[in-house]
Amino acid sequence: MKKLLLSALVLSLCSSAYAGGITNHTDINAALVSNPSLLAKKRSLESIEILLPHVSLDVSDTMDMYERVDDFQQLDQILKDSGSLSQVDIDKWESTLRGLDGASTQLNGNVKLALTIPTEMVSASLFFNTDLQGELVTHVSDKDLSLINNSVSIPERLDSSIDTKVGGAVELGLIMAKKFELNSDNTFYVGGTFKSQKQMSYKYQDSVSTFTDDINTDDYIEDDGVNYDLGLAYRYKDFTLGFSGINLVERELETNVTDYGSSIHLIEPQYLIETQIEKGGLVFSTQYQIEPIQYFSDSLFEYQYLSTGLSYSYGWVSLAAGYKHSLTDGPSDRITAGLSIHPHNMIGFTVGGEYSDDREYKASVNFVLRF
Repeated sequence: MKKLLLSALVLSLCSSAYAGGITNHTDINAALVSNPSLLAKKRSLESIEILLPHVSLDVSDTMDMYERVDDFQQLDQILKDSGSLSQVDIDKWESTLRGLDGASTQLNGNVKLALTIPTEMVSASLFFNTDLQGELVTHVSDKDLSLINNSVSIPERLDSSIDTKVGGAVELGLIMAKKFELNSDNTFYVGGTFKSQKQMSYKYQDSVSTFTDDINTDDYIEDDGVNYDLGLAYRYKDFTLGFSGINLVERELETNVTDYGSSIHLIEPQYLIETQIEKGGLVFSTQYQIEPIQYFSDSLFEYQYLSTGLSYSYGWVSLAAGYKHSLTDGPSDRITAGLSIHPHNMIGFTVGGEYSDDREYKASVNFVLRF
């Protein structure tokens, strides 16, 4: 059951780039997260495992965007209602508007369900996966700033805007993996994923003075396609080295067209190198993301991490802690942690989290059933 526990625990942390899915042993979860070959670490006639489900939410609001927008909209409305402007009012309005420039919020969510079925020839798992990415960015117009300095009133509608982009994918697929044991010390693993992938994108952009998060998504765009993952791993005694490629088919989908234009949602290939060292109940892992990825063609943010993590299992309980170092200028470094409980050799419940000093947070939870 410790293997099942580590599987569940690493899913919570690894899905956010914690130390690599290779940390798992019986691994429906690692196969879903980062390396499909690791499903072969599950013995061919082992019991069925069900992931019911994994849910995670990642929020980054480094400049406190929502509060700044709310403060500006309140001040903007008060000054419009006052009917007259002093120089103090103009200066305060201009300063508050300037403070919005470049403020942003990023949201990433994920839901996974999976069923691993024992077979004699290969390890196989059916899964359902949903990924969602959202990005809100403010743009302050020089026209608004020059206009207020040459006017006795505030324009009813400003050119400064908030750009909201949402994209994601819904996947239904099959993972298959097989191991090749050369001897007791040397084992190769190979695996692949075939998945039907529905990509979706949406854009909403409005003036900063009238923007609301009550968004009508009826204009979203969708496109059906397929994608593939490939994973390889080599184990020598207590050391494992893995390489994987996720979403090997690059896909692009233009959003709906707004008064401000459109954006393009991206599904980019992601390549990972992972290592693991096991010593009793301790597992030390690393994961290196070879190239940065981004979710929108006009995004200011790219994601690339070098992660390390340590997990320890004792009895029914496992603990994990890790560190994610950002290799790009966008996201910050994060501390990760997780706790998993797995009573009676049948179930596993895991919670995980991430934290940075720059208002970046992630929480995840999953439940695994084994019979």
